[in-house]
Amino acid sequence: MFESCFKYFLFASNFEKADEMHFKEIFKGYIALQVYHQCGSVTNTIRMLGYPTRRALYTWIENEGVQKPPRKALDNTNTAAHPR
Repeated sequence: MFESCFKYFLFASNFEKADEMHFKEIFKGYIALQVYHQCGSVTNTIRMLGYPTRRALYTWIENEGVQKPPRKALDNTNTAAHPR
């Protein structure tokens, strides 16, 4: 079972030298989800990668494919209480 997941692990471990921390964290989540779908086991995914926590992986699985709600528009008007 681990052999089929090993290619994702090697690719993720080579990415550790990235400069952008935020992108690296997103990429690690993507890799963890790929390994999970390949293995079909949360426990084996965490054993292979050494991250994330069990709760975090379950949350990523639950939120996978869900779009974030749109942000409300920023109201930059001059008010009497706070003139510019």
